[in-house]
Amino acid sequence: MLAEKIARARQAKRHTTLRFLIIISVAVLLAALLLYLSSGSDWLDTAEPVATDKPDGAISAESPAPNETPETEESGRESYLEAYAHYQNQLKPQLNKIDIKSWDPAFEQQLKQDETAAIEAFSAGEYAQANRAIESLTTRAENFIENSRRAFNEAIANAEQAYQALDYDRARLEVDKALVLDGAAERAQLLSEKVEQIPQIVELEKAIAVAKAENNPARELELIKALLQLDAQRETLQQRAATLQSQLTGDRYQQHIANGYRALEKRNLQKAKTELAQARQLYTGRQENQQLAASIAELESSLVYESSVTAANQAQQADNWQTAVLQWKKALAQRPADKQLSNKLATAERIVSLKQQMQDLLAKPYRLANELVKSKAEIALIQAEPVRALSPSLHAEANKLRDTVNAVNKPVTVEVVSDGQTAISVRGVGVVGTTQSKKIELKPGRYIFEGKRQGYKSKIVEVTVPLDTASYQVSIVADERI
Repeated sequence: MLAEKIARARQAKRHTTLRFLIIISVAVLLAALLLYLSSGSDWLDTAEPVATDKPDGAISAESPAPNETPETEESGRESYLEAYAHYQNQLKPQLNKIDIKSWDPAFEQQLKQDETAAIEAFSAGEYAQANRAIESLTTRAENFIENSRRAFNEAIANAEQAYQALDYDRARLEVDKALVLDGAAERAQLLSEKVEQIPQIVELEKAIAVAKAENNPARELELIKALLQLDAQRETLQQRAATLQSQLTGDRYQQHIANGYRALEKRNLQKAKTELAQARQLYTGRQENQQLAASIAELESSLVYESSVTAANQAQQADNWQTAVLQWKKALAQRPADKQLSNKLATAERIVSLKQQMQDLLAKPYRLANELVKSKAEIALIQAEPVRALSPSLHAEANKLRDTVNAVNKPVTVEVVSDGQTAISVRGVGVVGTTQSKKIELKPGRYIFEGKRQGYKSKIVEVTVPLDTASYQVSIVADERI
């Protein structure tokens, strides 16, 4: 491991430094001794000069060379570590993206050898050599990375060109080359997926051509949409799809309009409305919509008219004149200028009105004895004469009213019975007098008889003279003393 190698290198550095310090110490002691001897000691004056085989000014073999001072060694060590860190952190990740073994096996072997040589030189404390090795390794790696980048871009360009030409084999070869040079590149991965779609695209293009030749726009559009899902960048196909879509939409629109008119011919109002709604969903403001809508409105008016007339006639036959009035009004709303409809509505309304008047008069039959009320009844009977034959119920009401008027105005013989001592009168009519039995003539209706006698409370009797009798008896006696 690199960490172990660096640790061993540091240990070797400490040994080298210690050895260097020992040599320096010995050299200093020797220099001091020589200085002492040259100071003029007596015994040294007579002594033989010490022989030496080294020239003057020569440095001891144990002394470090000027370019191998501790400062120089430390600088070289730091330079190496910095260069090695750059290689490991910057270049090695880029190299790892490349399948070097497949691309250039010889370079892979050389790269391993250079890295090993740099590490071994550093571990041995040979920093200058280590720096030269790491510099060579870095240069070699940078050149290789740059070359691989150029080759990658070239392979991608070739693959894209082959893809556009739908040349599967060439595109596959070039994109595989790009993946070897940078297997993590998203661009290469996406292009690889697109290349695998080439056979399917080729088949779709053939099918599109067949559909176009057969003049089958729906099938052609379907196939184009399928191809655009695989490759959405085909501008020509996009334009063709838009043209086909517009054509098919126009065809469907015209079909809905035609279906609407066919439905009108069959008087199928709901079908015509459905077709118009579908046509409007495709094109909102087309003039054909307005024309079809007008035809639909015309048919709807005719159907309402016909239905209302039929219902009105059926109601009249059933002597249901109130329903007939409602239906004639609906029909007249569709044909406001139809005079015949206006007359039928007026007749129906007259019958309904006369029936209501007669029913109101018959509800209070005794009021028919009143000349004003009797006059109203007679007018109603005269007005009903032209139409009573159309309505059995009106005819019956008129007969009943006529009979009631006659009955109410025909006097009834009323026998007044008393004690011969009570003075009897009829309020609003006249005096009967004192009698034990007396017959008078009164029209049917309600009357108040009053009996008076000296020393007795007055006697009040309310009487209703019925319509359905020829005679009636009233008894009144004032017999309660005051």
